[in-house]
Amino acid sequence: MKLLSGVSTKKVAKGVYEIQILSRKIRIIVLSRLPLAQRNAVLAFFSFDAESVRFALANYKWHMDDGSTVINQLLEKYSLEGIAMPYTMEQFQKDYIKAHIGVLDPEEVLSKFKAEERLKGLRAEEIEFYLEKLKKGKRTATS
Repeated sequence: MKLLSGVSTKKVAKGVYEIQILSRKIRIIVLSRLPLAQRNAVLAFFSFDAESVRFALANYKWHMDDGSTVINQLLEKYSLEGIAMPYTMEQFQKDYIKAHIGVLDPEEVLSKFKAEERLKGLRAEEIEFYLEKLKKGKRTATS
């Protein structure tokens, strides 16, 4: 375990280590080394190990009806894709935005992009056609 290689560590339990930094004791939990047990089920969701996530899916008992939004999204992703690993937080954020972009106001979404970025991918003819349409609409409105 490279993370703890230069530090004096004390093994507290399987997957749990303690280090001393100045006057503080810090516990480090290595998810991939925790035993698959009921008490560790929620942590197994974040291990990015397929076997551990399957264990968590089968053994974690929710204490709230709605649970956590992020956990629910991860569970949905894992269930749909058969726990395809690795799945990064960046990938999760992109997938979440794609799945929920429809609830946002289009103007709010567009305001996050510069004009050049909004036009990217459009052909010059499409832009010209749209501008002509806007000009005709203004002429009709002022007539």
